Amino acid sequence: MVGVKAITSMLLGEAKRAVRPKFEMPPFPEATKPIPSTEKATTPVAERANPGKIAPPAAAKEPWQMTYAEASRTAPKPPVNPHRKGTVAYANFERTKLRDAEKFQIHHKESVAQALAEGKPVPAEVLKDYPDLARATPPQPRDVGKGCLPCSRDHFSAVYGVLDEALRFARREPEGLAHPEVQERLALAEKELNVWERVDMTPDKIQALPEGERQEVRDWVAEGSRLRQRLGQVSTVDELEKLAVRAKEIYARARLLTLPQGLRERVEALARKVDKGEITVEQAKESLQQTV
Repeated sequence: MVGVKAITSMLLGEAKRAVRPKFEMPPFPEATKPIPSTEKATTPVAERANPGKIAPPAAAKEPWQMTYAEASRTAPKPPVNPHRKGTVAYANFERTKLRDAEKFQIHHKESVAQALAEGKPVPAEVLKDYPDLARATPPQPRDVGKGCLPCSRDHFSAVYGVLDEALRFARREPEGLAHPEVQERLALAEKELNVWERVDMTPDKIQALPEGERQEVRDWVAEGSRLRQRLGQVSTVDELEKLAVRAKEIYARARLLTLPQGLRERVEALARKVDKGEITVEQAKESLQQTV
């Protein structure tokens, strides 16, 4: 038997295509060119007479008023790696640097999220760094909670993707897990899971979900937390392969949770029928098309 989880993952693509709205390209507005001004800029006589006039210093920005690039410039400069490139020590040192950068970004994102929750005027250029926060709706707890599910799906999509890449490098390169590309991707996966747990899956957002989904999501959070902990302890390529498979399963579950309730139940019911041999995968896909 393939298993209900694997079959459900196969059917998810069909379910998502079925509910995807048809996209129509909006008409392009007429292009307009700004009319160049013929007026010359002039400097008042008083200013020309006092060229040494100094403007008052600008007030220091809060972290939530700065883009991530601006905030990064205020962080301590990372130390130079003292180890020889290609060694395990070098890879571990680089991974530690990535974790420090990850913690800084998480702190910055949390400060932006807190400012939004308090109704502060977060600049648009800052929100460009965090599209998931920009999509969040104003302070209705239920709306905020509902918004965490699509964000979670996106995080697990990234985790599964980078672990799959790390596995390919680990199998292909002589250094195995010690290869810098593998270490970098492991650190990226940990970063995604950290942001997901600390920003998208906070207790208030879980509490704001419909009652029927809360326990399901809590179980899902526990799975993600265990995956993050195991990423920090992986020591063999076989372990990495198992983690990549587990990340794919959690991602499939995340996709399933973002489907409408009725369609989700339909997918799960069809997956069970396929697993029992009552219908084929193709018949299940056809049934989904007819359902919607």
